[in-house]
Amino acid sequence: MKKKVVFTLLFIFLAILPALYSGLFLGAIRDPYGKTDQIPVALVANYKDQRSSIYQSIKDTKIFDFKQEDLATAKQELKTGKVYGILSFEPNFSDDLEKFIMTNKPAHIRLYTSSSLNFSAQKILTTATTEIVEKVNQKLATNALAKASAATLPIPSKITNMVVLKTHDITPVKNNAEGLAPYFFALTLFVGGIFINQIFTRLFASKKGKFKSFYLWQFSGPAFMSICQAAIVTLLTTLIFHFTTVSWVGLFGFLILLAWTFDSLIIALNRLFPNFGVLIVLVLLMLQTSMAGGSYPLILSDPIFQNASQFLPMTYGVLGLRKFFNLGLSGIWGQIWPLLVFLAVGQILIALAYFWHERHSKYRTQ
Repeated sequence: MKKKVVFTLLFIFLAILPALYSGLFLGAIRDPYGKTDQIPVALVANYKDQRSSIYQSIKDTKIFDFKQEDLATAKQELKTGKVYGILSFEPNFSDDLEKFIMTNKPAHIRLYTSSSLNFSAQKILTTATTEIVEKVNQKLATNALAKASAATLPIPSKITNMVVLKTHDITPVKNNAEGLAPYFFALTLFVGGIFINQIFTRLFASKKGKFKSFYLWQFSGPAFMSICQAAIVTLLTTLIFHFTTVSWVGLFGFLILLAWTFDSLIIALNRLFPNFGVLIVLVLLMLQTSMAGGSYPLILSDPIFQNASQFLPMTYGVLGLRKFFNLGLSGIWGQIWPLLVFLAVGQILIALAYFWHERHSKYRTQ
């Protein structure tokens, strides 16, 4: 009877697996462009410009979650990921607009973004802001034409570009590959951990004995293989793709920590639940794929995905790798210590698996 129940549950799980995987992933990125009003963007302008109709019309669009700040604070928050962009009015913005008909010199707005923080967010911000400025120019051109005609003044040659948007990517990436590398490196290390665990489990399934011997075959072997994987990934970024990174040594060390964290959890779940641990690992993989914020910012996902991501190691792995690639190491311990906690939990569960299964079965046979 018990085998029938297990088989039925396994059959159901396998049947819904594709729908579950795709559903989680698509659910997390269901409508990112429809939630751009959740992206925090700093809006910077002096007191005079804040009273201008242009400033108010941009703010009233609510296309982003605008936060009024000074430029220095905004740039610091962009580096730490508290905002994803900065829309800054140049100090003489209003004066330049007022004098445009006479000087033919445009007013400037600057957009600061960070591709390394999130490549997709940078594209969204740039595209949306460009469209806003185009609409502003259309309205200004109509008003300027009316004023020029009423005052019998010559029509300025740049009347359709009274406001010019200048973009600045403070932490640029070379291409899509560099922008998505942190996500794919973290994902493939987890998949690599699954393969390593399956191989070592089958090769050394018959190894019995004390905890030291158990631990040697169950974790030390996979841990050594993970070091090799991390080394090859590091060489790949250096010799093949030539990605920019803050520290190659630091990147290598962080990849090892991330791989060991994954190994601990994968091995622990498989040893603690011998019959269906692999299914739990697959579910964990699916959750991390959809909730690690690899493609779009997590802030564009539903709250359930944002909250759940805090309890998944890959979330911290992706952000940590982004810091090593381009963002800088400020606040890196905010990603390291959660991984150490996950690693410690995995190690405790591995020990628990030994005392629950291996040693317990030994006493039953005596």
